[in-house]
Order: sequence, then C-alpha cells, then structure tokens
Amino acid sequence: MNKIKNIIVLTVCLMATSAFGADTATTSASTSKGILGLFDRNELAVQVGLNYQDVKSEKFSPSVGLSYFVSKNFGVRGTTVLAVNDLKTFNNAEFVAIARLPIWVVSPYIGAGASLQTASTEEFAPIVLVGLEGRINKSWSVFTEAGHSFRDKNNNLNDWSFRGGINLRIF
Repeated sequence: MNKIKNIIVLTVCLMATSAFGADTATTSASTSKGILGLFDRNELAVQVGLNYQDVKSEKFSPSVGLSYFVSKNFGVRGTTVLAVNDLKTFNNAEFVAIARLPIWVVSPYIGAGASLQTASTEEFAPIVLVGLEGRINKSWSVFTEAGHSFRDKNNNLNDWSFRGGINLRIF
C-alpha cells in the first residue's frame, strides 16, 4: 500500500513541476507587460498554508482558503484552520477584506474582517492582518502573514497567529 501512495505522490509532484515550468515559460514569453503583469483583477486563488497560534493543544495547524480580487488592489478571502487531530473539523474560520499594493513581484497587504472561533465557543471576533505575497509566476506565489484577533475565548486582546504557505491562482 505504501508503494502505491509513494507512486501517487511522485506522479502528482511531477505533474505540478511540469505545469509550473510550462506556466513560467508561457508567462515570460507571452506577457507583453513582462514581470510587471503578475497581479491582475478578477483573480481567484486557492491558498494552502501552515498556521501557528499559541494555544494549549495545537500550536501548528494546516490552513486552507479561497481568495478573490475584484481589482488589482482589493479583494476578499475566506480561510479556515483545520484541527490537527481531525482534519475534517476546523478550529476557526476567517473572512477578511484585503487591500494590496503590488510592487514588481511582491505585494504587501493588509486586511480586516471577522473570525468565527469554534475551538471552544462559537463567537465572532474582529481581526486584522498584515502580510507579504511574492509571485513566482502568474499562477504560483508564496505568502507570509500575521493576524491579530481582538477577542479570544476569554475576551483578551492577545490572540496572535502567524501563517505562511502557497497560493495557486485558478484564473
């Protein structure tokens, strides 16, 4: 069974590498704007990352999200942090509005929104975040960000989280 899993993982990695190389070549050869046209309007992207939050049971948790930018500078994103012991449930869900400032291949951004805390009780908390995204090509990017939830389960102002990962632009 492990051989089959290894073959599947290797095949997926080879396909991703092939698609990445083809997209990089296409982007550099066909874009009249060159590298400056990496951030566009009407972008839909899937985000996969690793979240760090100083909580008792789970400090590192996987996160997944979906973002859509209506313009080059403004968009929305929904993200959930999955429970490590059960990847079918989530600890919280975040919904934020994002403003970004694309500069060459990087884009610093800020965001504000709400987080639904589900680890202990189901209640909303306002959040802010600041981050940096770096584009590898038109489809792939890496990101890192820090977020602050203004109210945790004890109504304290000390709920920080840090996240990093990759984005795959769908269109």
